[in-house]
Amino acid sequence: MSWLHKRHHALPSTDLAPPVPVQASRSRWLERLIFLAVTAALAFSVYRLVRPAHAWVILIDGRPVAAVGSRETAETILTSIKRQAVGDFASIADFNQKVDVEQATPSEHSILGRWEAQERLGKDLSLSIPACRLLVNGRRVITLSSVDEIRRTIEALLSHYVPRGARLLATPRIKEELTIEEASLSAPDARRELLKPHQALQALLSPAVKPRVYEVRPGDTATRIAGRHRITLDDMRRANPEVNLDRLQIGDKVVVAGSEPLVNVVTYVEETREVPVASWTQTITTSSLKPGQRRVLQQGQPGRQQVRVRVSYLNGQEVRRSTVYGKVISEPVPARVLVGGKPARRPSRVAPRVPRDRPRAQPSF
Repeated sequence: MSWLHKRHHALPSTDLAPPVPVQASRSRWLERLIFLAVTAALAFSVYRLVRPAHAWVILIDGRPVAAVGSRETAETILTSIKRQAVGDFASIADFNQKVDVEQATPSEHSILGRWEAQERLGKDLSLSIPACRLLVNGRRVITLSSVDEIRRTIEALLSHYVPRGARLLATPRIKEELTIEEASLSAPDARRELLKPHQALQALLSPAVKPRVYEVRPGDTATRIAGRHRITLDDMRRANPEVNLDRLQIGDKVVVAGSEPLVNVVTYVEETREVPVASWTQTITTSSLKPGQRRVLQQGQPGRQQVRVRVSYLNGQEVRRSTVYGKVISEPVPARVLVGGKPARRPSRVAPRVPRDRPRAQPSF
């Protein structure tokens, strides 16, 4: 073998790989088909999950209007329509139309998105809200959602004018005539009229007529201002507790007409306390002392007596007070004093009269 021949056989072979057998090629195609089948099955399963098997149709007066994917979505849409119309009063609002939610197949109705279905339903639905109005002497003052809320508001109003820690003699009463009127409000009327309980209480406590204010001018005095506006000086002082009416300055502003409340609440309370009973002095004239000379034999001590004070209030302002004296807890001890001079036949004793029980008087206006 020549050198060139050996070198030729030492070089790496440049021949192609041997052809793949036909059996191996068929196996690869089979794997690809199986992969495509599994992918299609998974895609169909996802489609079944995304696309509901049933549709829920919302009907208005028996007419189908919108279809959604679930009953929960339908109920959420109806609640949102109420909330947008009347806010926090959505729980008591009701549709004027008959609204039903029924199950159907997706092939019968095209399923809409939530916002599209809500917009379509909102055009065909209207609301009514049950309410109760409180009338004072025939005049409408507040509107609440139920009779119970009106009653609780009135109870809160009465409690507002009861002094803390006071004992009531009678149930507080309202001087005006109260009437409750049932009503059905539209959504715009409900937004304008309906109040929450704390708002209704503030409305009842607010004055029906605002107070009138007067600006002090040169030469004005409290007496002249009161006479000019036909009010008493005492009423003017009560209306201006923070103003010194005896030293008015030019430019000061004083209230010359009190506000008129919507309702007037009368409250009767009783206060029980102890008051001192004054002692007195017992003088004894003796010749053992020089005329005019005095010597204290015994110091006086006041006694204690229980009294009941009955107070009548009008809108939290005291209008009448009466005192009923009760039992004496401890008798007063008189002071004994020796006075120089000609002795008397008997010691003088001047004791104050201690008031006892008096017949009860029913407070009234």
